Amino acid sequence: MWSSVRERVSDNCRGHRGAKYHWCVFFYFYASRATHLGHDAPAWLIRKQMSAFVLKIDSVRPPSPEFLDWRLSRLNKVQKDNFKNASRPIPGLEVRNILRLQSDHGLVKSYFKHIFYHIWTFNTFPYPKIFSSVLKDERVMQAVQKAARAEILDSGASELSSQEEDINELQDEATMNRLAELIKKHQKRAFKILKVMGSNLNDFLLRLTSYVLYKLLPLFLTKVVVNREQVQRIQEAAQSGIPLIFLPNHRSHLDYILMTFILVNAGIKAPLVAAGDNLNIPLFGWLLRGLGAFYIKRKIDPAAGRKDHVYRAVLHTYMVENLRAGHYVEFFIEGGRTRTGKACMPKGGLLSVIVDTFMDGVVEDALLVPVGINYEKLVDGNFVREQLGQPKVMESFGSAVRSIWGVLNSSYGVMRVDFNQPFSLREMIDSYHNHIKSRAVTPETSPVELLPLQRSLSVGHYQVTVPGSKKLLHSPPSSASLYGTDVVVEEQRHIVEDIARHVVYDSIEAVSVMSTNAVAFLLLTKFRNGTNLEELAQALDDMRLDVRAASLELGFSGDSVDVINHALSILGPGLVRRERLTTNQGDTVLIKPVTMVPNVIELSYYSNSCLNIYVLEAVAATAICSLLPKSTLELDTEYFVSRDDLVSRCIEICSVLQFEFIFAKPCQSLETVILDTVENLHHKSYLLHEQEPRKRHLSEVDSDEEADFVPQYVSYAINCEKEYRRRLGFLCSTIRPLLEGYAAAATCLDNLVGQQLTEKQLLERITAECDSQLKSEFAIFEESRCIDPIRNALKMLEKWEVLECHSQDRLKVYYLRPDFDSELRVQPVVERLRSLVCTAPQ
Repeated sequence: MWSSVRERVSDNCRGHRGAKYHWCVFFYFYASRATHLGHDAPAWLIRKQMSAFVLKIDSVRPPSPEFLDWRLSRLNKVQKDNFKNASRPIPGLEVRNILRLQSDHGLVKSYFKHIFYHIWTFNTFPYPKIFSSVLKDERVMQAVQKAARAEILDSGASELSSQEEDINELQDEATMNRLAELIKKHQKRAFKILKVMGSNLNDFLLRLTSYVLYKLLPLFLTKVVVNREQVQRIQEAAQSGIPLIFLPNHRSHLDYILMTFILVNAGIKAPLVAAGDNLNIPLFGWLLRGLGAFYIKRKIDPAAGRKDHVYRAVLHTYMVENLRAGHYVEFFIEGGRTRTGKACMPKGGLLSVIVDTFMDGVVEDALLVPVGINYEKLVDGNFVREQLGQPKVMESFGSAVRSIWGVLNSSYGVMRVDFNQPFSLREMIDSYHNHIKSRAVTPETSPVELLPLQRSLSVGHYQVTVPGSKKLLHSPPSSASLYGTDVVVEEQRHIVEDIARHVVYDSIEAVSVMSTNAVAFLLLTKFRNGTNLEELAQALDDMRLDVRAASLELGFSGDSVDVINHALSILGPGLVRRERLTTNQGDTVLIKPVTMVPNVIELSYYSNSCLNIYVLEAVAATAICSLLPKSTLELDTEYFVSRDDLVSRCIEICSVLQFEFIFAKPCQSLETVILDTVENLHHKSYLLHEQEPRKRHLSEVDSDEEADFVPQYVSYAINCEKEYRRRLGFLCSTIRPLLEGYAAAATCLDNLVGQQLTEKQLLERITAECDSQLKSEFAIFEESRCIDPIRNALKMLEKWEVLECHSQDRLKVYYLRPDFDSELRVQPVVERLRSLVCTAPQ
């Protein structure tokens, strides 16, 4: 008992070293003495030791109000606000470092607590095998027959119709014999697919791996932190008997193992984890398979336009049968690991199987659990090579061994996992159907009309014109179903998409802001030219309040100066430098980010995790600055913008960045979210002097009754005070690197006039244009040349129906649509995107 209390108070003391909690020090010393007595010491001896100290166990509680008042009297204004707003429990009491296994047993067991825990205390769950039931499933058998008939058609051996379902109707005996051979061939293939794909989850390997991880993880991770209340909530959900579907964001290959490690040590059944077949390498593939991994091909279909029906059927049936057997499932809804630090758009293929399983009545319900994972330092290294356009290096046994050796000899700080509120799949689908019924939808209604407001070109009474496009903010997953639209009805495809976007939105909200994220973000946005420690600490104090206001979690605690020093030690001198400067006031240390490529790309990875905190305000700030005449950018001139123009411009920016962010939940209206953001800026005094509301277009109104329904005209004045202009500039700078990359992509559209280019050729020209923009100082952010945002820009231009893309010899080829295949017609698109690259008034 004393050991566990001493460890907990030790954590609190370290987390509040800057606050000088002397009571922590005294109690830590007392707990240390009590520990040395042994857990079986007689009561009289313990009482004797206790009498030597004034501080008793019962007195260990948060500081009294009198103590807080005394502390507040010694703080400045910002520190007072931080102290008063820290209404949460003492950090360390609401979270748990799972690398510390507490033991309440005797002295011998305390030394061998890991062994005793994994032998006797470790929970055991049944993990049934479903191999045979998959191969006997009717879906798989039909897919085998379909593949056999398709192969006969491809070979030209018969005029067999692809729509025939009964092979006994065939009259040609030779064809029937050939078909029987092909059916056996594809049955064997289905067996091989399942053998390679299937998991081998077993209790012994879970225990062994958990024990080894307790020994290995502390070698390179300081802590693996979870929230106690969140874990308790998942434990209660597990008691319901409803299958749990864990849907984490994906940052590292370590996510696979650590998620299972956390769950089993919380007494929760280990899930089956979907993994890419690139991880199915010798030894490590076997290990992951034993921990619950089942392997999926990165590219399911052999070629564009041709579906591998057997593989899809085996995968679909494998997941359905596992859910039927009571397994939990985990998969990364973003698909692969994020290369930029931001969340990726969802891929709905596996989620569609979960929805199908519920729709078919295999399970009565499923609880979807969004999970946020974050690291102070990425264990996988970095993705700089890929962001510079170089091909990905595939995983191998040798590279895995070298990577593990390097990891064990390095320090990666804290890793944190947060579980968001689980939500019922049944309730989500019911609410979707109720939404459709409430809008009195008829069978003839266009599918687009069923979508939330944020996906429609007309958002409320705000109209946004997008070149050649009839749909604006609809960002579909890469694969709405394993079977595609030929099996899944349009309505169900939209359900899958809405749930996927909702899950990603919730997982983003669950991700804690780590110390390295906050410091990198501040250096790249506010202090790109460098700053001193005191100013950076003040900015971090302000940012902590912003994080709390956004209802997000901080992955660090303690004095900001200590947090910054810790973050800088993890980021290293390759990303952030300390330079000593001599001035008239004496020597000072300048903290400056390394802004040259490729270093700045790696630093931006950590910074991008904070974008969701400010993204809506950044969109509004960019809209404000883009509406200002250039002549006012350096003048203290009062300038007004109408609310209608401001909201319309915000919607336009959201349409540009639709593949970068999810601005609102599918159940929310984007118009409402933007109006709330604009009102919030007005409340914060960025926008001033709201003029008297007046009716707009009154001349067009025929009666007084109709005039009551005319929207009111509202305009705002931009606050010209220096502090607010500086803040507007900060908000604009958060998303400007993305807009600079998008502008470069648009500028290169004239390269496609009258010709087509492969994706590689087009990306090379766009990155060259990014370099040209940096030299001309139109662009000021070196990270704007990252490849992933540029690819998203091309997707956006496809969505706007400016570009077309098709596969040719397994290469993506881009060309302009006929309506834009001239420099004259492309120019408005270029000017439109370049106009969004703007700065705040100076």
